[in-house]
Amino acid sequence: MSHELWAVSYEQDGRVKRLPGRYAWLVVAVAVGACSWTPLDGSTTTAPTSSPPTTAPRQADPWDLPDHEAPPVLGPVGSLPSLNESAGCDAPQGVRGPYATVEGGIVDTEALGGPWGAYLGRDMAEIRDHLVPMELPNGDQDPVTVFVHERAVDALQAVIDHLVREQQRGHVYPLDPWATSSFNPRTIPPKRYVSFHAVGIAIDVNSLTNPYREDNVLVTDMPAWFVAAWTEAGWCWGGSWQDIKDPMHFSWKGPRYTPGYPQYPPMPVRTPADSFRRVLTFDTALGEPGSGATTLIADVDRDGAGDVVVVTPQPGTGRLGVQAAVAIHQFDTCWRDGLTAYSAPEGAALLMADADGDDRPDLWVVGPNGGETSLVVYTHASGYTDHLPVVRTSIPAISGAVDLADDVDGDGVADLWVIDPGVLTVWAGPRFDTALVEMALPAAVDGSWRFTTGDRGGDGIPDLFALGSERLVVLDGAGGFSAAEEVATPAAAQPGALRAGDLDGDGRADLYLVADDGAVTVFLGGDRSGVTDMSLMSWFLEHDDQPWEYRQGCPFDSHAPR
Repeated sequence: MSHELWAVSYEQDGRVKRLPGRYAWLVVAVAVGACSWTPLDGSTTTAPTSSPPTTAPRQADPWDLPDHEAPPVLGPVGSLPSLNESAGCDAPQGVRGPYATVEGGIVDTEALGGPWGAYLGRDMAEIRDHLVPMELPNGDQDPVTVFVHERAVDALQAVIDHLVREQQRGHVYPLDPWATSSFNPRTIPPKRYVSFHAVGIAIDVNSLTNPYREDNVLVTDMPAWFVAAWTEAGWCWGGSWQDIKDPMHFSWKGPRYTPGYPQYPPMPVRTPADSFRRVLTFDTALGEPGSGATTLIADVDRDGAGDVVVVTPQPGTGRLGVQAAVAIHQFDTCWRDGLTAYSAPEGAALLMADADGDDRPDLWVVGPNGGETSLVVYTHASGYTDHLPVVRTSIPAISGAVDLADDVDGDGVADLWVIDPGVLTVWAGPRFDTALVEMALPAAVDGSWRFTTGDRGGDGIPDLFALGSERLVVLDGAGGFSAAEEVATPAAAQPGALRAGDLDGDGRADLYLVADDGAVTVFLGGDRSGVTDMSLMSWFLEHDDQPWEYRQGCPFDSHAPR
């Protein structure tokens, strides 16, 4: 393949008004030419995993669980994002990139929503502004110039340093400048999926002798030392992908995987703050939650958009079933479900946050253990069947307390927020033995209010949202929660459990209100005047060329399609 063809592949990976007609939304991306993507370790986004036997072991003490059933921590724990393309690259897959509004070439005005936009640029013009030319060493020949994103410069410099070191040892892999390419502002044909090349974090090397192979046969002339020069610097090699092979292709795995990487703040938010007036509402494929269910918002399928996750006690066992209606299909299909290995202690709260370092939401069970608080984490990597060791803390077990999980200190480890009416205390993870924050809440905020965490200002630091019967109070995390913004919003009159996420991908937290019947109403935190409902969601919606069925992947069908 010549540089003119350019190729990149991905291995694996009021109610919203329905527009006329049913969209044909893709479930599995099909490899075309030199471009492919299949989600969630090669499965469809809707394929359920197998569940363990329905009979749970019984313990006299509900916190007396086996020491450690889940695999060890899967990757470096840190606040920096994971962009890893394939689980074949010695790390779990990171968050996928967004969809563009068009297929093929992407213009500078194209917005980039979600985590990629936050880290790399809110639109293609900002991506271009951050491109940096760099030279790959090429022995006695002229170096080859490539263009990479400014935030990938340190990672590519590490590669260059490795190549120079090998060159000094007499090792040279000649680069063909006509078959080596980098930045290309396009989607993966024939889809709208934004490629790693389009944001300046991928480089194809010697494409003619390292061809893309959909049959998963590796054909390459790259020596092992050349590949290692990239992988040791935190790059994923297409020759390591599990189901297809693209050995010309190197993509940056993200700052977690390049040692000593600098901490960058999110890109500036473009959307002005608003008072949560714009409303979108969804009926999810999960329908009305079962008895005792907890509904959460978390990105379980790594597309950057929050999914509606329902955790339900299973009759006769007390164990917890986990299933999700995925945003990628407008919450009309389901992600794989899991079943925890043990029951949840009485009075425990359920939360979702990353605990094992794979940048995916794990299920936390937090509750009283005598006069103290204990917690156990069931991992996303195991389909929520296996758990990390039980953590027994010295946090007092406070009756009526609200428990939340979010990373306050930016170390990449989620912290435990305990809200005793009138007082906020944040305990540092993973041991929860140090109070990071301890402060009185505003006088009007009492136990009747609803609480959640999210990023109001787009600065990457979580804020505390307190929703009363008449107004919303936002406590600024960047200011130590001392600054309070009062917002008059129609969300205050909306019943339901309060959650937060970023539905429109603009970098500002939106408020999710989950009703008893399972309907989810989203109040947008940014001013999106003049933007249609569908355009707000297009950055994560999949609707290309393969039809999907209502409730596809859901473990049961108790509701008729609309």
